[in-house]
Amino acid sequence: MIYWAQLLHFYQPPTQTPQVLEKICNESYRPLLEVLRQYPHVRATLNINGVLLEMLQNHGHRDIIFSLQSLGEKGNVEFTGSGKYHPILPLLPLAERKRQIESNIATGTQFLGKAYETKGFFPPEMCYSSEILPEVIAAGHEWIILSGVACPNPWPLDKIYQVENREKKISVFFRDDILSNKISFQQTSAHDFLEQLKQMRGNAENIYVITAMDAETFGHHIKNWENLFLRAVYEQIDPARQTRDKIEKTRIEYTKEEPVTICPVCGTKFLLVFSGELPKVGEVTCPNCHTELTVSFKETAKKDEGKTSKSTQGAKTPDLSRQEMEMVTISELTRLFPLGGVVIPKASSWSTTADDILAGNPYPLWRDKDNETHRLQWEHLYLCIEIVNKAQECADNDESKSLSSIARTLLDMAEYSCHFWWASRRPMWDMNLIQLGLIDQWRAIVNAYRAINKSGVDDKTKSNYYHKIVAARDIRNKIVDRLFIL
Repeated sequence: MIYWAQLLHFYQPPTQTPQVLEKICNESYRPLLEVLRQYPHVRATLNINGVLLEMLQNHGHRDIIFSLQSLGEKGNVEFTGSGKYHPILPLLPLAERKRQIESNIATGTQFLGKAYETKGFFPPEMCYSSEILPEVIAAGHEWIILSGVACPNPWPLDKIYQVENREKKISVFFRDDILSNKISFQQTSAHDFLEQLKQMRGNAENIYVITAMDAETFGHHIKNWENLFLRAVYEQIDPARQTRDKIEKTRIEYTKEEPVTICPVCGTKFLLVFSGELPKVGEVTCPNCHTELTVSFKETAKKDEGKTSKSTQGAKTPDLSRQEMEMVTISELTRLFPLGGVVIPKASSWSTTADDILAGNPYPLWRDKDNETHRLQWEHLYLCIEIVNKAQECADNDESKSLSSIARTLLDMAEYSCHFWWASRRPMWDMNLIQLGLIDQWRAIVNAYRAINKSGVDDKTKSNYYHKIVAARDIRNKIVDRLFIL
């Protein structure tokens, strides 16, 4: 048996505009969730960061939350833990990691209810170091998913490795980076993907494969990819359809006037071309999903009929589906495969290469060791965290408590990953989005120092933290200067 576990990662930054969010909801989230709903045999593991749930609620997309909740309650999908605002967890202080993880659980539970049972953990951008394990384990997670490049041992197809922290162990899964990237960048088809799984299995009795990618891949990054790829794969491994295929085929009708048809499996439009006399009945293969179809000729097309007519008959599926393939959640793999040994995964992300690891550069898109802008950004964030923490410590009256609370909320949001990503120059660079991250952090600093200044703390402390604000302002100016010259 081939067990395929797919993970889909839903996320938008807290600075996303309502217009772009609506576009993504219409192009990706709604069509993707509808495809998942239509196939009861499908299983998937979903990560949706708490910040996106709040944005969906606040901007009129509550129906997407309902769809997620319904899929979870029916057992079609499971949800994972993460950091609420999508921070790079290994680069945050311990207390900030803990806060982000716990806040994400609280927000997910608030919006998704009982469906939100997070056995697994998805570190944002799959950024991992062993330092994050104590908080992940303490939050009750039983497994963690990492990029394949982090795997230090022989590739696990039929066993599950573990990671350990202070004698506490959880399972660790590794995504297949090659297969995942082929899907993410439209470098495969449903047919080729299934064939590759068949080759990976070889003569083994049971194997598992994990793919993971952004949910926005389907429909937003690649138009109609939820149909051209996912639907086509789901159709071909549908157990109910395999039974129908023993006695039925899909029949498509065409005419001289309308030789363009649509594959009923994946939705691809293609032109029927026959040499010589038009056949009354013929066999064709969809150029995208490779499903074998039966076509029949009609003398004329009726005005009230579409170009194709699909009967209740099913489609003939490739051989792989008949060799036993099942979709599962990642959590279900823990009862299907034995445990392997304890491993020490490499510090990395799902955008890290083997060369990056050899160079001691595990998070190149968020803190490249040779990127001066990255260095300044993190120096600014660490100062911001220090000032906000002091504000919370000093707040001793209504005004200072209110200001420190505002600062704390702003800091949570300002820890999101995107403004570092846009400063990576590999090849991403956007001065406006880099600036947005700085603005959020500066707002936290202003409120935090105001809280310190309005508290009853001694003048020496107020003076010390004013100088820290001056230092933060200097760092911010240096970053802005780089935006002008790079």
